[in-house]
Amino acid sequence: MEHLNCDSARHNLADLLALWWKADHIYCTILQKWRLPLNSLWTLEALLSSSGPDEPARLADHLNIPRQTMTIILDSLERRGVIRREAHPTDRRRKRIRLTETGRAFANEVSTEVNAIEVEAMSQLPAAEQRAFVELSRKFYDALKTAGEQFRQKEAAAAK
Repeated sequence: MEHLNCDSARHNLADLLALWWKADHIYCTILQKWRLPLNSLWTLEALLSSSGPDEPARLADHLNIPRQTMTIILDSLERRGVIRREAHPTDRRRKRIRLTETGRAFANEVSTEVNAIEVEAMSQLPAAEQRAFVELSRKFYDALKTAGEQFRQKEAAAAK
């Protein structure tokens, strides 16, 4: 029985991964309107929700993006006049990131349009299915987090 369950899980995970890729493709297609990569959308949304200037390392960690990739994203957004880097008030080695006035308007436009598409898509599901979708996604995340932690513990024990 366990073997069949693993085969089923592998098949379901393959289907899920294919859907994630397709969803990413849809986001990338939508974002072509603004010539914006998906990671840049996430960065803009994080900056919009931030109460003030943020730091590149914290943004990268929050979005689970490598710091080198975050530098590339911020370079691109800075060239477009969307963000500006500022000196940190207490540490010369650190920078703070702030949306420019134009950048805030741009980020609001992109975020509002993308969110409207997401809401339209989610509203195609009945409310109970929306809640079930979120709850099952949360359960999968929790199980994946636990499995990942167990894997890291086994790897650490094996390395000793």
